[in-house]
Amino acid sequence: MPCLELYLLGSPRIEIDGAPIKADTRKALALVAWLALTPGTRQRAAAVDLLWPNYAPSRGRANLRRTLYALRRAIGPDWFVADHGTIALSDDSDVWVDVAEFRELLGGCGRNGHRTTELCGLCAKAHARAVRLYRGDLMAGFGIRDSQEFDEWHRSEGENLRLEMIGALQKLVRWHSARGVVDLALSHARRWLSLDPLNERAHRQLMRLYAAQGHRAAALHQYRHCVHLLRDELGITPEQRTRALHHSIVEGERIALVARP
Repeated sequence: MPCLELYLLGSPRIEIDGAPIKADTRKALALVAWLALTPGTRQRAAAVDLLWPNYAPSRGRANLRRTLYALRRAIGPDWFVADHGTIALSDDSDVWVDVAEFRELLGGCGRNGHRTTELCGLCAKAHARAVRLYRGDLMAGFGIRDSQEFDEWHRSEGENLRLEMIGALQKLVRWHSARGVVDLALSHARRWLSLDPLNERAHRQLMRLYAAQGHRAAALHQYRHCVHLLRDELGITPEQRTRALHHSIVEGERIALVARP
């Protein structure tokens, strides 16, 4: 049987065995995404409330029927299980969702006999695969004009995934920093900061990594960037730990790659 592939991290797309499939409408794509990220049988009424909240119930149900019909025509009838009151992605179908794969890779960390806040070699490899899957925020650039309910669901799910991604990057930065693999640690730290630009821990880690590479000017520039961001966005100054690290770099002191807890 062919494989239905749902790419929801970054700009969303649907593929069957690598061939792109165009959804008939934005709400068709929204329906597939919602079913994929809320597994199990869903009430049709819930789908109508999510995607057509401003319509009369009868018209909303008709729109759902038309959307499901268009999806079955576009990607085939075997991917959905629906009756008069419920709808779901088929459990028997070969459906791959990047979000599910991302979370499975991160979730395995708790099954390897160590604290979930730390990584082992196997977990580091799994986390590296997970962050490669994260092409961007959930359904980046996607929205529905007449459904605040969907937008709120999309925003909440996206924020949860972003936090999971940030946590994975933090662990990878610490893992590679502790082993002196500065290039990889830098790559992950920059990505961490791009997702969480006001996080002083991310700024400090970049300062440490630049200093460890002998790039003192880059480390000091990172501090100035942190100062300006915090002042302009939050109206605050850096924490004492950030200022102390800056002082140590100015004084030419040896900087540890990993901060003490």
